[in-house]
Amino acid sequence: MNKLYLIATICLVAVTSTFTADAAVVKKSRSGICHDQNSVSYTKTKHFEEFASLELCIESGGRLPKGYATQTQAASTTQTGTHNSARYGGYHEYNRNDWKHWTDPDGNCRNTRHDLLFDTSKRDVTFSYKTCTVKTGLWYDPYSDKNYTKASDLDLDHVVPLAWANKHGGASFTSTLKEQFANDPDNLLLVRDILNQEKSAQGPNEWLPPNQGYRCNYVIHFDKVVKKYQLQYNPVEQRIITRMLDRCALQ
Repeated sequence: MNKLYLIATICLVAVTSTFTADAAVVKKSRSGICHDQNSVSYTKTKHFEEFASLELCIESGGRLPKGYATQTQAASTTQTGTHNSARYGGYHEYNRNDWKHWTDPDGNCRNTRHDLLFDTSKRDVTFSYKTCTVKTGLWYDPYSDKNYTKASDLDLDHVVPLAWANKHGGASFTSTLKEQFANDPDNLLLVRDILNQEKSAQGPNEWLPPNQGYRCNYVIHFDKVVKKYQLQYNPVEQRIITRMLDRCALQ
């Protein structure tokens, strides 16, 4: 009896240890998504590369599942019985029309987008005064590390997206400050339209440019805008961004 009890105990300890070790592993799927225990796809991910932390997984070029930060913060709120939305910007309804963008305050027939297209082209642009739009030129997109000649191939990206800003403190901005943020050249980059659409309203902990040589510059740029407007990361984001910035400082 004692011998059987000992064997059963050893087996139980072994199983428990295996489970604990597996639970601590962060899984990077073949599609490059980093899953920890908070991810709904964690147990479904069977083919993966192991990492000791989310930070290391993301630094390797991985990304978080969509909505991960929001889900994690909500879970934390439920567990602690407190609501941190006020502290970290809150879950305020976002209306893009509240952030008046692509304005033409100087009345020169070029709104914010076309001013930037005009000013940053590496060669003379073709411009239609009838429609007040830039048609062609030569622009470099750091996200894709490629040059483009058709303005229609480019989007004007808010490095810190409007919806992201709204959720991280910007909802309380005055209408004047929202307009300033939405048209601030410090927060704008001309990039390939498909990459801007892929990024959507995600922060650096969820999306990074495919051009790996630009990723540190991107994270630094993002963080500078966050600090300029006194926006706030949530705890998960803060931990990951800090780790990214520390690693970039060593390069």
